[in-house]
Amino acid sequence: VLEPWAMVVAVACFLAVFLTTRVVSMGSIAAASILPFAVVFFEWRSLDASKTIIVFIFLTCGWVIFKHRGNIARLRDGTEQKIGSDKPDQKG
Repeated sequence: VLEPWAMVVAVACFLAVFLTTRVVSMGSIAAASILPFAVVFFEWRSLDASKTIIVFIFLTCGWVIFKHRGNIARLRDGTEQKIGSDKPDQKG
């Protein structure tokens, strides 16, 4: 792990969202959204030396979010399945 404290922040974000919503994809998207900014925060002092790492993290996390586009559509429609439920939530 290149930036362990940023990973701690991302894992804590994942757990907070997942334990609140019981939706794994929502936790994953939240963690992927926060990780690049946590890396920038913790690498601020050596930002010039870490530009390649930061660009790589932003691209990787963007790719993770892009790969979740099916989950995002189901979240928007209210049909994404929660852990522990027998069938997807239905709107209304």
